[in-house]
Amino acid sequence: LGSCRHGNLLINKRHNEVRTLIADAFRQKGFTVHEEIPCKAVNGSDRRLDILVINKKKNEALLLDPTIRLERGDGSDQFDSVDKEKKAIYEPCIPYLLDTCGLDKIDVHGLYIGSRGALTKRLTNLVKSFGLGNELLKTISKSVIKNSTIIIHNHLYSCV
Repeated sequence: LGSCRHGNLLINKRHNEVRTLIADAFRQKGFTVHEEIPCKAVNGSDRRLDILVINKKKNEALLLDPTIRLERGDGSDQFDSVDKEKKAIYEPCIPYLLDTCGLDKIDVHGLYIGSRGALTKRLTNLVKSFGLGNELLKTISKSVIKNSTIIIHNHLYSCV
């Protein structure tokens, strides 16, 4: 559901649908939202951000990176490891973004979503704290399940 090279386009499609669902929900609440924007890290490497949500009233932003991965049933905290991973990747971009966007603060959030539709408290709390609605969570979960099923079907019947 996430590593078969024959399904890369479908895996990207699943991710992009979730990214757009989240971005559109913030847009509907009046935030300025940018998707797939290029930026530079402190070390000069190029990055591409999934979602940058700007609160112009507070001059702050959220950098959101939804990540869809197969759930491991081993009791590990995948949601924490995804958040740490994304912070390590994107926090070096903060000085560039603060300067480029003229912001005072940017928080990075890695948002883990299970490839079988599992949602984490981190995502649920983020959605609730911004009043984005429970319907968004249901739509994300349904979208992931639908697209994961398409990926499985493609793998079973197209990859020989």
